Amino acid sequence: MKVYISYTKAQLVIHTDANCATIKEEARAGERVVIITNDNLVDVMQLFIKRNWKFGVEKLKNDLWLDLTLKDAKLEESLVFVVRSILSSYYKPFQHSEVIYHC
Repeated sequence: MKVYISYTKAQLVIHTDANCATIKEEARAGERVVIITNDNLVDVMQLFIKRNWKFGVEKLKNDLWLDLTLKDAKLEESLVFVVRSILSSYYKPFQHSEVIYHC
């Protein structure tokens, strides 16, 4: 699963199909990507809690991709909502953000 997090649009877009054509259209060179696996899940979540990834209107800070490769699709989906909750605790736009299912 790949998830596009947009600060400026205040949304998280879930792509359950990792080969979705839209992913390639939206992806830009040098974009921030956070890979989450079963092995690093706890560490990555702690980094979100510690505000490791900054968001803002600047081009290099306005979005982020999550690349989720866990053994459970339901866990991946649930994690998106947990990340949104963490981000909304310190970034106002995420307090009213929507989660969109693209594919």
